Amino acid sequence: QASGQGTSFPDGFAATGTFKGTEVLAYGVEIDRGTANLEVRQGRIHWAQVVTDGPLGPLTADGSYGLTDGQVATSVRGKVRLAELKRFGISDLGGRADLNLQVSVDTIEDGVPTRVTGRIVAAPFRFGEDVVFQRVVAGVDVGIVDGRTAVDVDLDATEGEAYGVEVGRYQDATVHVDLADGATVATGDGAFTTLAVPSVAHVVDGGATWQFELDADSAMRVNAHLELGQHEILMSKGAHGVMDVRLADDVAHVVADFRSRDEPTLQTVLDFDLNQSTLHADSLVVQLAPGSVWSADKPVSLRLADEGGGVRDAVISLSSEDGSVQLEGDVGMAGRLDGTVRVRDLDLELVSVLASLEEPLTGRLDVDL
Repeated sequence: QASGQGTSFPDGFAATGTFKGTEVLAYGVEIDRGTANLEVRQGRIHWAQVVTDGPLGPLTADGSYGLTDGQVATSVRGKVRLAELKRFGISDLGGRADLNLQVSVDTIEDGVPTRVTGRIVAAPFRFGEDVVFQRVVAGVDVGIVDGRTAVDVDLDATEGEAYGVEVGRYQDATVHVDLADGATVATGDGAFTTLAVPSVAHVVDGGATWQFELDADSAMRVNAHLELGQHEILMSKGAHGVMDVRLADDVAHVVADFRSRDEPTLQTVLDFDLNQSTLHADSLVVQLAPGSVWSADKPVSLRLADEGGGVRDAVISLSSEDGSVQLEGDVGMAGRLDGTVRVRDLDLELVSVLASLEEPLTGRLDVDL
């Protein structure tokens, strides 16, 4: 419905109207229902209280379109289904998000970026199968031109898990993303509080810089550099640490150097195959308890058991002033056992500490199993 009057178009023409539609196709996007209040004045179409229900979810918009210059300026608010962004070339996202965005588009001139700026709050947020956060708050600035999308984000993420690492909070973070020809390249940095690998390590705080690449064939590469503050690895506490991670072809290459004053809590160069659950460490130095530093006598290799815990095909040989331990084969608390364990001159006081015994043991121990 519309009515208007004037002597010339578009500047000398004014009109008002309303629109109600179902099964609307707009720029290739199917919208179940849509309503809008419209007004034409001073050469522009203005819309208010535009409500749509499409694949992303319910959205509300206000804005205007220049009848002569082709300039669109609008604001968009609503709660969207992130998985549906795949319709616009943004894949592998999940969860729901509240958004408040401002959009500008030039419908006439070629090569002028479409700009999207504003704030998005996702709760929860998922990326693929390996990244999930309970809440992510992002200030965004997106530019889209000639099939390429560039995204700049100020990020604050809380209570999540990324590739098996639990994260308390990732804050003061900046992220830049480029999307083109089905590929994604992202770089970022930020500070975190609480990183944890259950039963292995806990980090109080630190910072990270990283780069993520996903090509058109879904091959993923990740490079990350972490500076760690207070941490605990196994039962040893450290003051600072540095770790570099490179992930390619589902194999993570890790170089780590964690320290407590002048003693290492963990030093290693290792490769871990995410598909095969196999680990190979060229070198390993680990502090099992304060003052008890153990070193690998030769490269370490093992495969994590699929069921029942434990390890398979293990070759582990560690020694220290507190004794030596050699383990080969399949060893665990359940499932198949087919291995050998050789312990020499093990200080039982260390066993007391590791087992948290109230009554400490004394002496030395030799074992062949």
